[in-house]
Amino acid sequence: MPMTDKAVGKIEKWNDDRGFGFIAPAAGGDDVFVHVSAFEPSGRRPVVGDAVRYAIGRDGRGRRQARDVDFVTAAGAARSGKGFLLDLDLRTVLVAGFFLLLAVVWLAGGFPAMIMLIYAAMSAVAFAMYALDKKAALDDRWRIAESSLHLVALAGGWPGALLAQKSLRHKTRKRSFQLVFRATVVANIAALAWLTNSPDSEALLAGILTRLS
Repeated sequence: MPMTDKAVGKIEKWNDDRGFGFIAPAAGGDDVFVHVSAFEPSGRRPVVGDAVRYAIGRDGRGRRQARDVDFVTAAGAARSGKGFLLDLDLRTVLVAGFFLLLAVVWLAGGFPAMIMLIYAAMSAVAFAMYALDKKAALDDRWRIAESSLHLVALAGGWPGALLAQKSLRHKTRKRSFQLVFRATVVANIAALAWLTNSPDSEALLAGILTRLS
């Protein structure tokens, strides 16, 4: 089939962590391999059930695979856009708003500057861990344990984790992971609020900063 011709099919299988899946052609026949790079980079990720239009190309070994893939209908759009997960743009707004709030509280004398540095450092660590885990998933290598990702988020790295989920499109569709992740965010913010508002927390805060410095 020439590359200018388009076939129609449906996403039959999709592994979002590894970024590939298979299209079931509407005209019948064998499923067609499709990689995430065949979709528009600025668009959303595909999900099982999406109807797509695609061209047939060949990989380096001459194997058939889908190219230049467009969405015809978005079977999973309502799930991904209005469902359980945060909107990706909202993640950026939340992170920017959180650091702005930290700056305001710091300027008001609510806590030492070290707190902001801890959040920035742990966020950088979280982002790096997500990037490594994403690459490991694509290369089918050893993965970083989800418990480790949650622990870093709980320790203050959740802003970086949110940005990593947005930019890397990683760990965004697994409901159980997102449930625990959101719990770590709530727990971390609750701990920060207690540290900045409780008169009994000054000694504990000083001890934590001493250990981390």
